Amino acid sequence: MAATAELPLTGLVVVDMSQFLSGPYCSLRLLDLGARVIKIERPDCGDLSRRLYLSDTEIGGDSTIFHAINRAKESLAIDLKDEADLAALRGLLAKADVLIQNFRPGVIERLGLDYEAVRKINPRLVYASISGYGEEGPWVKRPGQDLLAQARSGVMWLNGDEDQGPVPFGLAIADMLAGSAAAQGILAALVRRGVTGTGSHVETSLLEALVDCQFEVLTTHLNDGRRLPRRSAFRGAHAYLSAPYGVYPAKDGYLAIAMSPISKLADLLGLEELAPYRD
Repeated sequence: MAATAELPLTGLVVVDMSQFLSGPYCSLRLLDLGARVIKIERPDCGDLSRRLYLSDTEIGGDSTIFHAINRAKESLAIDLKDEADLAALRGLLAKADVLIQNFRPGVIERLGLDYEAVRKINPRLVYASISGYGEEGPWVKRPGQDLLAQARSGVMWLNGDEDQGPVPFGLAIADMLAGSAAAQGILAALVRRGVTGTGSHVETSLLEALVDCQFEVLTTHLNDGRRLPRRSAFRGAHAYLSAPYGVYPAKDGYLAIAMSPISKLADLLGLEELAPYRD
């Protein structure tokens, strides 16, 4: 019987200093590819998402979302205000392959663990930073929270119907997309390290990830006289695709119709009023 093939990141060590969702989602993707993930947590309360409840369901006193996004990771309690603990952490970073952090801008520098400081310890380390709004500009020091990033990015104006105002998505899409972008950047940096032998700094933010996922709409806007996209007045599904593209109530549920020629809908739905549109 043939031996089971190793996952592509088997043997690599990821030190995850991030909290909540974006950074932990990034390290989860790397773990699924075979990496060993060591999660750094506060000795007193751990990752703050241990108390981030989406329901009254918990596992061992911690929220289920914490366990879902940190499954199979190892946890190491480090007091970042204790010099002995910091020395132990630096020793770990000297042997690691990847570091992930999502501290507010300025915090990691005060800890002496910014990229320039850590690369002196380990020049081969791939260092990933996730922030709310990047490293420069007027929003740098504002809270990098998913709902706020959705509001500032404009995605809420693409969701829902025209008269609803901004409608947030039902998922933490800013965190998930930023985590995915960071994971993609880390993988590319690891490939580059295989060629050059040196690590690099990967940076992304919640805002950048949300703007990037709107490239289709933004490209249309910039090449269409900068007219703003308009959602449908009723059951809108896309700012640039009108009916019948959308979701409609039916007798036994809802019907999603996407990119179907109207002539085919005439036969499918038995609507003779659509017959003139047949080929």
